[in-house]
Amino acid sequence: MMQEQGDFRFAVGPKDLQASYAVSDQIALLANGFLRQYSWNHDSVVVSQPPPELFNEQRRNSKMRYGELAAGYFKPAGGSQFVFEMYAGVGLGKLNYEGDFSQEQKKMEVNLNRVFVQPAFGIKRDQYEIGLSTRFSSLSLNQMSTAYFSSTELIAEEIDGLDSGAHLFAEPAITLRAGFRQMKLQAQAGFEAKLNDRTISTAPLRLSIGLHLNLNTSKKYDE
Repeated sequence: MMQEQGDFRFAVGPKDLQASYAVSDQIALLANGFLRQYSWNHDSVVVSQPPPELFNEQRRNSKMRYGELAAGYFKPAGGSQFVFEMYAGVGLGKLNYEGDFSQEQKKMEVNLNRVFVQPAFGIKRDQYEIGLSTRFSSLSLNQMSTAYFSSTELIAEEIDGLDSGAHLFAEPAITLRAGFRQMKLQAQAGFEAKLNDRTISTAPLRLSIGLHLNLNTSKKYDE
């Protein structure tokens, strides 16, 4: 929800960073990134009749690093309260997954490539902001390597065939901000829908909360 040249905004959450900068009154750049690390065991996984060779008392570990860059167009409309945006970008990431599931220390490593377009519409006031966006993305996984997985385990863990084609998604989201002109509390809810029949594990609902800062103090912004 940029307004003018020189707008510099960023939002910081526990594991996320979102930043944007308006290079002109209609063109802006975005940079986003996150780091996710999880550990879990058999007791924390809800599975009906899990295959005995896939689970034991040891923990599993997953780590994902991801960053993306985008450029796009924004235009305030209806005074300074309404903003339309359209961005296009690319993302790169890496996923590591390992655990002592049975007799061997199984491992998987894969690189992530993503391209996306993201239209958005927002309502912006001094005390609050509301943004509605939808991201259409294509995710490709490549250079995947696995160790000590049997063919049965690769299928059961939904790993087999992940790198054989693009995974298409629609990701609508709502962003809410409330507070002061230059500092607001931000909450986001994002939804993920697969657009093709590729098998991949996803989180259909993602929630986040963080702090949003706007460092632009120009006279035009005050108006």
